[in-house]
Amino acid sequence: MSYFRDPNEDTQRRFQGEKETHNGVWSNEPPPWKEGESLGGFVLKKLLGSGSSGFVYRAWDTTTGRHCALKLLRQGPPDDTLRNKLGFRRMMRVEHPNLVRVDRIYHLDTYIALSMEEVEGVTFRQAVIEMRDLPKEVAYRRLLKLVRDFAAGLAKIHAHGLVHRDIKPENLMVDLHGQGRLIDYGLVDTFGLDQAALSTCGFVLGTPRYFSPEVIWSQRYLPAGDIFSLGMTTLDALYSL
Repeated sequence: MSYFRDPNEDTQRRFQGEKETHNGVWSNEPPPWKEGESLGGFVLKKLLGSGSSGFVYRAWDTTTGRHCALKLLRQGPPDDTLRNKLGFRRMMRVEHPNLVRVDRIYHLDTYIALSMEEVEGVTFRQAVIEMRDLPKEVAYRRLLKLVRDFAAGLAKIHAHGLVHRDIKPENLMVDLHGQGRLIDYGLVDTFGLDQAALSTCGFVLGTPRYFSPEVIWSQRYLPAGDIFSLGMTTLDALYSL
């Protein structure tokens, strides 16, 4: 029997990394460290948010002398941890203006930590809410520009033989320069057109509202599924304006 996370658990204004979606139970455990504490070569400046797979801090990297976003994975099922590490590692070789740049994987204390570019901004959902105050023509032009940004980021991922698998408003950001960025690579995987249905998994990954038909029917994750999810996200935005 398949089971899913509640797709309605989201926070509107935030930095990247707050509400990841994947198979598993979201524990309400408190953050493992307090703001201002040091962990390895990082000083944890601010807790930006938490989600099903981990906690995200704004951190100062004492080695490089710059700020970054540091995601500390929850100590959950080994399969969840492995999935997040693999998705992150696959994105290390992919760079694009509409993607969040990932850095390194660290073992800090008993936790796995993922270091990535710090991007300040709002979720796509919040950006759409703010567009409601604009004249319709201006709002539609801005929406079109953002959808093109997200599609360009997806095209880059797909060109590297990868699929995102969890496109939704909370995994799309608009940075302070108004540029659309894709975030949360915990479910990124490779794909093949001859990929067999994953019927033995016992669960479906992602967020139900934005699933493509082939994900529901045969648990196949292909680039077309990411585009379908982006289309559903765009429809939500259009109905909201």
